[in-house]
Amino acid sequence: LSMSQGKTALSKRAVCSIALFSLVGILAYSFVTHGINGIQWSVPGEFQWQLRWPRMLTALSVGIALSVAGIILQRIVYNPLASP
Repeated sequence: LSMSQGKTALSKRAVCSIALFSLVGILAYSFVTHGINGIQWSVPGEFQWQLRWPRMLTALSVGIALSVAGIILQRIVYNPLASP
C-alpha cells in the first residue's frame, strides 16, 4: 500500500461530462416543486427563484470547498488508504 509514482489525471472529456451532468442535475432540481399532491414539475415563480438560488449556490460552493479541502488534506498527509 504505497502512493503511486505516476501522475493520474482526468481527461478533458471526463471533466466536461461531469460538469455537464452536474449542471443538468442542478437545473432539474430547481424545477421540482413539492406540493400537496407530491412532487410536481413546474417552472418556479420569481419568489421561489429568490428562495432557491441562494440555497443552491451555497450548497454548490460548500460541496466544492469540502472536496477541495479533502484533496488538500489527502495530499498533505499522503494517506495510502485513500489512493486508488
